[in-house]
Amino acid sequence: MALPLLLFPSVIITTISGLLIPEFSTFYAKGDNKQIKRISNRILKITFIFAILVFGVFFTFPDALSNIIYNDTNVVHFIKLLAPLIILMYIDTIVDGILKGLNEQVAVMKCNILDLFLSTFLLYILLPIMGINGYIVVLYVSEILNTTISVIQLIKVSKIKINYLLWGIIPLSGIFLSRYVIKFIGINLENAMFSLVINISIFIFVYLSYLAFASIISKNDFKI
Repeated sequence: MALPLLLFPSVIITTISGLLIPEFSTFYAKGDNKQIKRISNRILKITFIFAILVFGVFFTFPDALSNIIYNDTNVVHFIKLLAPLIILMYIDTIVDGILKGLNEQVAVMKCNILDLFLSTFLLYILLPIMGINGYIVVLYVSEILNTTISVIQLIKVSKIKINYLLWGIIPLSGIFLSRYVIKFIGINLENAMFSLVINISIFIFVYLSYLAFASIISKNDFKI
C-alpha cells in the first residue's frame, strides 16, 4: 500500500529518463562532452530538488494521505519509513537514463543483475527472520547499492561534479523549514481533501521560495 503511493510521482521521472536517452545519444555521437556535462548537471540538480520535495511531502503528510487514499492509518508508519527511498529511486532512474544515452547500457545491466542477485539472497536470509522489516532492509540495501554504483559510473564517464551541498543538504533544510511553517499555519478545514491540497501547496511554495532565496534554483535551471 505504501510503495505504490510513494512511486506514483515517479511517472514524471521515468518519462524524463526515457526522453534523455536519445538526447544524450546525440551528444555522445557528436563527442560533445561539454554539452553532456552541462545537461547532466542541470538534470541531476533538478532531480535532487524534485525528489527531496516529494520525500518532504510524503514525510510531512502521511496521515492525511493515508486517510484520504486508503481510509486506513496503518500505512502511515511504512510511508514514513520508506519515504527516504524516494530520493535514491528517482536519482537512480535519471542516472540510468543518462548512462544508457552514453552507451553504458551494459554497465547499467550489470548493476541491475548484481542488485537482483544480492536482493534475492538477502530476502532469502532476512525475510524468515525479520519479516516485513527484512524486506524494508533489502529495499534500502538495494537502492543504496544501485544508486551508488550508477552515480560513480556516471561521474567516471561524464566527468561531472555533483554538488551535494547545493543539491542535497540545502534542499533538505528547506524541507525542515516547510514542515515548521506547516506546523504553525497548517490549514484544518472540514473538507480533508481541500485542506491537504492547500497545505501541500503552502509546503511547496515555502520550499521553492527558500531555494530561490538561497539562489539554488532560477528560471535558467528549467531551460535546456
